[in-house]
Amino acid sequence: MSTGNAVARKRRARGAGEQFSGESAGVIGEPEGGQVARWQSFVAQVEAGYLLGLTDYRNELDGRSFIALNALGPEVTAEDERFRKLLIHTRQAVWESNAPHAFWVCGYPKNASGALLSDLRHEGLTG
Repeated sequence: MSTGNAVARKRRARGAGEQFSGESAGVIGEPEGGQVARWQSFVAQVEAGYLLGLTDYRNELDGRSFIALNALGPEVTAEDERFRKLLIHTRQAVWESNAPHAFWVCGYPKNASGALLSDLRHEGLTG
């Protein structure tokens, strides 16, 4: 049995809508289990100093929203706690999400530098 099937069962057991079964609709394009692993990797990258720009950063935030909308949040609780501790200026949204309580779209990493920090400044999103 694939990881994706096991994750899909967990998602259904938690009441996620069928509209998100299998793969996401175009934006993300990978199975749910892949999104969990991707978020886990992203948080580690942010801890180490995220090297990409705001567009890539927002793509990862979309991935976290996908996780929430598919009732997979409990799979990334530890990463969410670590990510939340990295964020500053959390009253400023840097992206949007349809997921309830989407803390990950507010603020930006305190260690932001390079392309990410430049892009945030360009869009007027720094404190």
